[in-house]
Amino acid sequence: MGGARLAAVLSVLAIAGAACDGEQGARSVAPTVASTPAPTLTPTPKAAHHTLLAYDRWDPASHVHSIWLTDIVVGGPRRLISAAGDAPAWSPDGRELAFASNLDADCGGCTSLRVISGEGTHSRLLRSDGTNGDPAWSPDGKLIAFVHGPNVTNGPPEIDVIAPDGTGLHRLTPAKRSFGGTLTWAPDSKQLVIDTPDDGLWIIHTDGRALRRLTPAPVFADRTRPGAHARIDSQPIWSRNGKRILFTREDGTDGQPHSTIFSVDVNGGKAHRLTAPTLSADSPALSPDLSTIAFIGATSPSGCFTSALYVMSAEGGGARRISPLYRGAISSPVWSHDGRSIAYAAPPATTQCFTDSPDYDIVALEVSSRSPHTLNQGHSAWEQSYVLRQP
Repeated sequence: MGGARLAAVLSVLAIAGAACDGEQGARSVAPTVASTPAPTLTPTPKAAHHTLLAYDRWDPASHVHSIWLTDIVVGGPRRLISAAGDAPAWSPDGRELAFASNLDADCGGCTSLRVISGEGTHSRLLRSDGTNGDPAWSPDGKLIAFVHGPNVTNGPPEIDVIAPDGTGLHRLTPAKRSFGGTLTWAPDSKQLVIDTPDDGLWIIHTDGRALRRLTPAPVFADRTRPGAHARIDSQPIWSRNGKRILFTREDGTDGQPHSTIFSVDVNGGKAHRLTAPTLSADSPALSPDLSTIAFIGATSPSGCFTSALYVMSAEGGGARRISPLYRGAISSPVWSHDGRSIAYAAPPATTQCFTDSPDYDIVALEVSSRSPHTLNQGHSAWEQSYVLRQP
C-alpha cells in the first residue's frame, strides 16, 4: 500500500539516558527503520471508559496491510476489514475511520480513500483516482485532509481536503508544486502543519491561503545522500491552545544522529529547546492537562540499541524514565483521555540485541505506578509503528 504512505517517514531517535531516572550521558546511535503506517487511538462511542486502538497490521504471509482494532484496557484484537487497508484515522467522535484502500483504485499500486464505521458494518468511497493516503480528520469533524498523487510513478503529490460525505473536494497546496507529508490539524480546524519527508515543516490555511515555512529549510550533510542530513525538523504536534508547535529536530552527521524536542510559535520565530543538549529525544506527546510531555529515548550501551519512555515538564526539563528499557525501538506514545496511562508499541521482552524485525507488542503503561501492561503480544508485524491520537 505504498500510495498510502506517499511521504511517511519515521525517524528513529537516540537519547542519552541511564537506567535510573534523570541520568544523562552515554552517546547514542540510532538504527535505521523503514517507513511505517499510522494508526490512531480513540474512545468508543458505546463505552467511553474503554478506548479503541486502530492500527495497520502488515501480514508477511499475504503481503498486505489490514486494519485491526483492540481495546486499550482489555485487549482483544479483531480485524476491522477483510480487504487491504492502510493508515487509519479516527473521526473526532470515534464513530468512523478514514483509511487508504486498494478497493476501487484505478491503477496498479494506486489507493482509494474510504470511510468505514467503527463496527465495520458499512463504508463509503470518497476518492478513487490516483494514490490517496495519510488521511487526517479535522477536530471539528467537517473535513478530511489527505495526500493525493496522480499515480505512483509521476505527477507531484498534493494536499487535498474533502468532506466526510465526499463533497467539497479541493486542493490546498499550489499547483505545479510537490507537497506530500504527514498532516496535523490545528485545534481550531483552520490550519494544518505539513511534515514533509525532506523539506521540514510548513503551515497552510484550510482555504489554501498563506502557505508558509514554519522552520528553516533542512541542511544536508551530503546532498547525494538525502538520509545523511545535518538537520531536519519533523514530528510536529500542536499545543492545545494552538499557539505553539512542538517538533523534533534531528541533527548531527551520518552515523551519529542526535534529536532534540523544540517548541516554536505558530507564527514562526526562534525555536526554543525543551530537552537538554546532552539528551536525544523524539516523538513528543502532550498530556491532556497540558502539563507533561511524554517522549521516546534510546541508548546503545555496548552497541546494543535500547529505548524507553520518558516524561518531562511541558516547559522543558526534568526528564525521567518511566518505562522499562527495551531492546529495540518503541514507537510513538499517546496519552489516555484521563492522563493516567500511555500506550505505545514495544519489542517483546525476549528480543535480543541487533534483532532487525521483531513482532511488536501493544503496551499500556500506568504513569503513576510505572507499571506496563502488555495487551496483544506479537500482534503487530515487523517494522510496525504506532502513531496514536486522542480526539
